[in-house]
Amino acid sequence: MRRLALLILLSLSCGGETVTEPPVPSPTPTVEPSPAPIPSASPVMTSCPPLVKWGAKVFNVMDGEFDPASEIRAGGRLVMDSTPRFALGGPNGQPCNAEHPCGRACEDPRGGVWTKLAGDSPYEVQTPGPDMGFQVLVGKGPNGMSVGSHQFKVCPAKDLVDGLGVPVETRGNPCDTVTFEVLP
Repeated sequence: MRRLALLILLSLSCGGETVTEPPVPSPTPTVEPSPAPIPSASPVMTSCPPLVKWGAKVFNVMDGEFDPASEIRAGGRLVMDSTPRFALGGPNGQPCNAEHPCGRACEDPRGGVWTKLAGDSPYEVQTPGPDMGFQVLVGKGPNGMSVGSHQFKVCPAKDLVDGLGVPVETRGNPCDTVTFEVLP
């Protein structure tokens, strides 16, 4: 726009003579480097390896107000978490899910089957629930956990499937238990 205005002013100031703008040289072609090859995605496994363990542990300990706590006490709460482990990389297996990619979503999206073996504390299996899931909240309700020994067991479903709904084989006894003591 400025050039056009400048040309008009110049043509008017020069007695109407036409002023031509010098030609703009064409840009020198540049050679672009070839893009780096995109690594191909790992091939999707045709099936999941056998499930060897459905591991579980105390994941989070809280007081009665759901704040972090250093001890498991009456009135408090805790969350147990579970992770299925598959026959990959050793006798204890490895997780095979979105957090630990292995070429296929091998976790059963329903989670494990939880059973309370000991203890008087109310509990709730978290999503999807009511008895299957990956986490359990112990101490559900206004009073939290009760004093005493507690034990929970988690196992795969008898109709264990992977993330695509394909049946998954289990090997050995893949169940796990979590035992903890609730102090006064």
